Amino acid sequence: MTGGRNIGTLQFLAAIPFHLINTEILWDCYALITKWASSEKDGVASEDISSEFENELISMNESDAFYLLNTLSNMAIAREGQEPDFVRVVTFHLFQIGFISPVTRDTCSKHARDLLGALTKKYPNLISVLLDIVKTKMEILNSIALLVFEAYTRWMKNQTLLSESMKQVSSLAGKNQDNYSAWTWDIITKLHLHIYDRSNNGVRLATMLRTLPTFESHPELEQLRAGVSEKNASDYSAGSFNTCACPHGIEQLEVLVLNYKYEAILHALFFLTSIFVGCREALCRNEKFRAVLSSILAADMTYMRMAKNLIKYDFPGYYTKMFGDMVSSQIQQYDRLQTTPTALIKLWIDCLTKLENWNKDRNALHVLNILAKYCFTRDEWQSCFLEHFNSVYKELSTTPQSGIASFLFSWSSPVKTLLPTPFYSSSPYFTYGILTIETNLENETGFWNSVMTSLANPKTSLDAAVKKACSSSKFTTSPNFLTIYRWAQFALELPVDHKLTFLLIFNLCPNSDSNQGVGVGERFFEGMVNTAFAKKLKARLHETLEHYRNSLGTMEMLTLEENASENPAVMMDYYKECVSVATAFTLWIDDPQMHSTSLYLPALPPQFLPLRLLSVMEGCQIEWKEFINQDEIEASVKSIGACYAALICRSGWYEGTRRRRVQSSTTYDDRQDEILRRLATYDQPLDPPPAPIFEKILPMIPGVMLLEPKSMLNGIAKHFKSLTDYAQLFSLQISQQTALDCSYCESIPDLYNNFPAEALVNVRCGGTKKWGSCSGPAHVLFKYTEARLNESVGRRIHQNRTDYEGLLNEKLLQPPPMNVCVAAVLLEDVITTLIVSFRSFPENHPDYTRTCSVGAELFYHLIEQIKDETNFYPPTRQLFTSSAEVLGREFISPDSSQYKRLVNSCVVKPHLIGVLAPNINLGLCSTTSLIEIYKDVTNIPKKDADLAFVILTKFDMSSWLRKTKPKLFERSQLISYIWKAIISEGFDPEQSTMVYDVFRSHFRVMLLYDFPQHYGEILNYLLEGSEAQSVPLMIWFDFFNCLSRNAIKFKTGMDSALKRRDIKRFATEANIIHYQELIETARLLAGHFTKERLSYGIYGLYPKYRNYIEAISCFMQLISVSVVASTLKNSKGSLSQKIVESIWPVLHDLYAPWILPYNQKMIQQQCAQWIQQMNFDSSSVLHPWVANDSSYAIIFMNDFTDCLMFLVETLPGTGSLFSCLWGFYVENYASSGVKPHVLGVVHNCLVSVPWTIFWPNFSDVETMNRVVEKYLPSCHSFLAVIFAQVNWLEWIKHLNPSMISKGFGILLNLTVRLANDSIARESPSWVCVMERALCQMSWETVLPSSLEPILNWFVMSIDPRVVLNLENGHHMDKAVLKLLKLASGFTIPDIPVASTGSVSRHNRIDVPSKRYLFVRSYIRLLVTASSKFKQMLGTHSKNFEESIQLLMDDVVAVIRNENTPPDEFLPQLQELVSLMSNHYLGTVARNALIEWCNSRRNAPLPVLYALIQLSFSAKVPAYVIVPLVETAMSLCFAHPGATWANLCEVSTLNPDEREVASYFEVSSKDGHFLKRHKLICYGGINSITFLSDVLKNLKPRESNEEVMPLIYGNMIKCSVSILQQSGASQSNDAVTKCIKKFLNALAQHLSLFADDKQSWGLLGALGLGKVSQLTVKGRLFARCLSVFILSQIPSNGDIRMKGVSAPASSTESAGSPSHVKPHSEFSSAMEKLVSLKINRQYATFEEPIDFAVEFVENPSHSLGNADLFIKQLNEFLFTGRHLFELS
Repeated sequence: MTGGRNIGTLQFLAAIPFHLINTEILWDCYALITKWASSEKDGVASEDISSEFENELISMNESDAFYLLNTLSNMAIAREGQEPDFVRVVTFHLFQIGFISPVTRDTCSKHARDLLGALTKKYPNLISVLLDIVKTKMEILNSIALLVFEAYTRWMKNQTLLSESMKQVSSLAGKNQDNYSAWTWDIITKLHLHIYDRSNNGVRLATMLRTLPTFESHPELEQLRAGVSEKNASDYSAGSFNTCACPHGIEQLEVLVLNYKYEAILHALFFLTSIFVGCREALCRNEKFRAVLSSILAADMTYMRMAKNLIKYDFPGYYTKMFGDMVSSQIQQYDRLQTTPTALIKLWIDCLTKLENWNKDRNALHVLNILAKYCFTRDEWQSCFLEHFNSVYKELSTTPQSGIASFLFSWSSPVKTLLPTPFYSSSPYFTYGILTIETNLENETGFWNSVMTSLANPKTSLDAAVKKACSSSKFTTSPNFLTIYRWAQFALELPVDHKLTFLLIFNLCPNSDSNQGVGVGERFFEGMVNTAFAKKLKARLHETLEHYRNSLGTMEMLTLEENASENPAVMMDYYKECVSVATAFTLWIDDPQMHSTSLYLPALPPQFLPLRLLSVMEGCQIEWKEFINQDEIEASVKSIGACYAALICRSGWYEGTRRRRVQSSTTYDDRQDEILRRLATYDQPLDPPPAPIFEKILPMIPGVMLLEPKSMLNGIAKHFKSLTDYAQLFSLQISQQTALDCSYCESIPDLYNNFPAEALVNVRCGGTKKWGSCSGPAHVLFKYTEARLNESVGRRIHQNRTDYEGLLNEKLLQPPPMNVCVAAVLLEDVITTLIVSFRSFPENHPDYTRTCSVGAELFYHLIEQIKDETNFYPPTRQLFTSSAEVLGREFISPDSSQYKRLVNSCVVKPHLIGVLAPNINLGLCSTTSLIEIYKDVTNIPKKDADLAFVILTKFDMSSWLRKTKPKLFERSQLISYIWKAIISEGFDPEQSTMVYDVFRSHFRVMLLYDFPQHYGEILNYLLEGSEAQSVPLMIWFDFFNCLSRNAIKFKTGMDSALKRRDIKRFATEANIIHYQELIETARLLAGHFTKERLSYGIYGLYPKYRNYIEAISCFMQLISVSVVASTLKNSKGSLSQKIVESIWPVLHDLYAPWILPYNQKMIQQQCAQWIQQMNFDSSSVLHPWVANDSSYAIIFMNDFTDCLMFLVETLPGTGSLFSCLWGFYVENYASSGVKPHVLGVVHNCLVSVPWTIFWPNFSDVETMNRVVEKYLPSCHSFLAVIFAQVNWLEWIKHLNPSMISKGFGILLNLTVRLANDSIARESPSWVCVMERALCQMSWETVLPSSLEPILNWFVMSIDPRVVLNLENGHHMDKAVLKLLKLASGFTIPDIPVASTGSVSRHNRIDVPSKRYLFVRSYIRLLVTASSKFKQMLGTHSKNFEESIQLLMDDVVAVIRNENTPPDEFLPQLQELVSLMSNHYLGTVARNALIEWCNSRRNAPLPVLYALIQLSFSAKVPAYVIVPLVETAMSLCFAHPGATWANLCEVSTLNPDEREVASYFEVSSKDGHFLKRHKLICYGGINSITFLSDVLKNLKPRESNEEVMPLIYGNMIKCSVSILQQSGASQSNDAVTKCIKKFLNALAQHLSLFADDKQSWGLLGALGLGKVSQLTVKGRLFARCLSVFILSQIPSNGDIRMKGVSAPASSTESAGSPSHVKPHSEFSSAMEKLVSLKINRQYATFEEPIDFAVEFVENPSHSLGNADLFIKQLNEFLFTGRHLFELS
């Protein structure tokens, strides 16, 4: 057997009876098996097992090794302790195999551990052997030593070895002290080291205690003593259990408390407290011991637990429950602990009640509740409990009041109680005991009898009765604290199914020693609060009654079970008694007559339990405990103790002693004799009665009946008639019985009628004679109604019941007649005979078919007999159904030719489906037959849907298809029937019936069978059904799921993201449709829906297919994505453009009917005639959806874009796709006829496409340009989004050089126009677009012809205030303006000049024209802004001026930088100057230009010339232009090349005198002397009158005094010129006079302004005096020129035109003919001039004064030298360059 080494032999080897083998052979067998050789057979277990055996073990499979090791273990177990050496060797070898040998440890440790466990259980002393092995092999064991000790440390007796072993384990633990400590505490719990763990065998406790080692002196406890001295809790684990009895024991428990070892404390208390039962008073008074108990009870009250209790209350805690379980287990093991339960109960009650505030501690009450529960099971224990707490109450009465209850009720009376308030339902048994004591105290003191006696008087209140009873009985309580209320509250707190609930209710019975308590129970529940309390009590009582009734019903059900866990009969009696008593108690409470004082209790009905009620009322003590299931309480208590025993590994204490079955020594012969001997004691049995001879009842069955159907049916026809006739008779009799019952029920309410009645009663006088004689009894008349019997109704009811009894006894309870019984038996016999005959023929026998046909006909005939009447009679129902089942199973089910008829029978008789259906197996049908049957099934009405379901469930479509392999047309026919059944329910079936699910299943199977043969056919069905709104939505999704073979599940209401993910998975992983089929499917869908759209879709397809939107969109997306995936798969290596060209038409046509508007051309050519006849204009389109269907349209548009996104994600280089998409958009949506609700959907979907990879060709850009030139705001917004995503910088770089100019023009147009879109204006991306356009692109190549329309559109469309540079102006408008300025050839200071591609600055095209266009547009914007926003001219005039100045700066900057010739910039400036002719902006423009001139004094001279020239040429009023010209002229002379000649060239005046006059007027009025000088010099003035007028208006000021020399010099020069021109004319004298007069006026004018006008006196002080308007230089000039003029106009001669020899001041004799007399004012004027030299104001001007005096006095100087005088004088006084013209 060992040589075979297989499972078969080794398992037999393990079963050999080794106890029959002698020792020598056993050793040999062991050595043979283990390959072990020992020199000594008695040997010690020191020799290791052979390595050969170890190798064999690891080479075996697990089962072989187990059987082999089990054989070794069985050898040792079989020795029964006779061979200890052999057992020791086997133990050592098993330990070596399982734990020591590294070869076998991993594979055999589990088996070795179990086998060693069995050995140590058989031989406990082997533990010592194992410990010796561990001690010697500790270095080898190393880390698994803990596992070894954990598995085998049980029943250890050698304490020395244990201590040594634990030292070694401790050293192995090393730094992991926590694990070591946990291990020691766990191990010490499992060790049975205590003396009580042993079997005492009669040894008394005193003897065993004397054998204990002494703690102080025993050498083996040295380590323990050291741990005690160090207060190390880990050292207590080895000895605290058996040393706590020493004087230091309680102190050691305190150390355990400090280390939170509460489990160890409870373990110690379990064994130790029983020692103190004889001296429990000393233990209870020990403060340290009470502190230990308090710590244990408070161990669960941690902060974490209190926080958890706020959320979910959990009581009792872990340690409290363990404490209670320990006490329970200790009481149950009283015999082992050598004590009694009573002693233990007294000990623990004393200990717990000595704790402080024990009755307020829930944990202490929990333990006391367990003790009370124990006391509840034994009378002597309960007496002990009551006696103890009676004494506690007596002590309580002598101490000051305390406690929660006392505090709460202190307002009324000093109530004393041990119970907390409110009651704790967690300690019900303790509460019951305390309430019992308090109730007894009320009775014993007479308090209760006094209350009952007082309440018998209706006038006495409850408070008064209680107060009176307290004073008389010396009992202290309050009305609210009566025990009856506390019993009631306690009953309400406990659950209905609690064992005490039933008992608590009966404690509510008020008992009294006298009969005074009768009828006063309701007095306790008067008032609003107590009445509600009484209602709750009644409800709880009814709940309790209902609970016990339900329990009784449950036990009645248990009686029907064979293996009931309890004794049902006993429990039924118990529950019946409980129900009876509870019913009686509800009657006591609810019946009003129970409160009557005149009630005679023994006369009550039995259900009132009158005797028990009488005992209650008489105050007898009734023991209600008979209604408590004591067995359940005892089992509960025992289970608590068993829990703790299991916790300390002592479950064996509860297993009990298993009695060995005593082998009987009685032999078989003895048993036989005993039986015979017993039988002989009985009387002799009687002879059997004679057997009667029965007549043959059943007729013979002729053979022809078994072969001919007609003969069979004729032969049994009368028997069927007998059965059906009797069933009809039975049905009629039941109907009669029902009629009698109904009549009886209708008559009962009329049996008694109420009639009025009267009764006269004489009431005897009960008074005395104090008030005189009595007049006799009082006569009281009572009127009432009484019920009287209706005799006629009574007789009718009596007759009804007589008829009922007669019908019941004479007919219904009678057995059926003989003919019915014969018919039933004959039918069964005929069927049996027919089946036997049928089975006897082979299949090819002729009679086989004939018999089969007979059986089939009999089956159908039997089915015909099953009617409502036969079903109503149970025997016929059972007979017919069972017979039909047998016939069907034998003759119908195997014959597939019968199924058609069988199904027809089911359809005709649907109520027989339960009988007929088991015989149907459509899987056996032929194809033709099945199709016909399926057709019949689909025609079954909806009301019989369950019938169709039953028939179809007899058929597995998949297996039938695989088996029969029907042809294509047959499958198509079957599909048509399935489809007919599916659409018969309509779009929304009321509910998905089971038969409908079957049709769906068949639909899916047919679709997948031989795929794709029926794919197109079914798809057409779906499309047609959707068109007719008849196919349910779920069928579409079944169709989708089949296309992936259910690998991907689609359903209604899917999340869009999940649906897209699954569709991509379908297309790439689970699609079973090939590429060509996908293309054809797409074409089919496109053609079908296009046809629908053209025929009916005036509002699109959505109204018609609204119910199928989700399904159709899902399918179209499936197909479209699959087309993309399949095309990519089939086109590997092809160009991206080729792939896009092949995919795009398919996708376009697929989605076109759903998303495209049809234009006028398509409407007129392809739409239905009725649509064409509608009134469409040329711009109208046929929209794909109406506004209300936009939510559905979004689905299709999103699907379309998702498909494009899938193509983009999977195919690189799909730029051409976006060209197709853009063309698709422009062609279909960029039209004025497309309404916003369509564009909104389209734009929202298309913007999600990644247009960043769009690389438009030139035609695409031209298309964009055409779109923006139309008024299509929505399209512009969409295009703005696209435009912002395209990299135009790269695009322009790759543009053909010949197309550069045009490309830039288009880009500029797109940028400008789209930037004005509302979307672009708020888009951050457009900010980047504008930045790139301004900084990175060069616009020099833009043609003027391209720029002009852009600027014109910009002026017309943009907010004109953009040129004002307002703070609230839009940043996009400003950016566009900058872009246009840049494109027009102007430079922007903060923007660098960009260069794009091949475009360079020398390629700029016609820049002056573009600049002119920009300036013109800019001016137009200014004009528009002033006309539209007139109020801004007043509020923001400064902005207008700055805008004009900025434009002027731009123009001048170009002129300065590029040295632009005048012919290029003159048109630009002309547009600027033309602003001055504007009605609104004339003055603003003039002021702006003047300010610009004043602030830019370095303006180029050509610009100033141009301003002057354009000012004169513009048709501008003089008041506008004169200030500007004046300013420009003054700036001209800042340039070295400026001359008056040049100024005259550029300033050409209109010869119109009125215009010249206006110029003079304005110049004179505003003091513009340069302009006046120009007018005087070059204005063609030849009239002295005009000069006089000019002089009158000439008012020199300080600001223009430097120009005075020009004006006055010109006036003198004009005068001289006039004189010279008139020298030869006849009017010379007149002219001379006029000139002289003018010069005289001029001299006076100058003299006037030359005077020093100081404000003196009062007017000067007030600031009202006149002050000179000129400076000192001006006054000096005027004085000198005045003196000069006066010197040239003598008073007696002509004007001095030539010099003379004598000065003007010389005098000659008056008579001399050549004497010239000076002017009369000359002398004074000269004196004033000379006197100026001594004026401090003129101190610095002595030189010009001397020059003037000298020049005047020089006779050679005449009026013709005026210009020389003025020039030389100016050199002294003024420095202006415009004065140099005087030379």
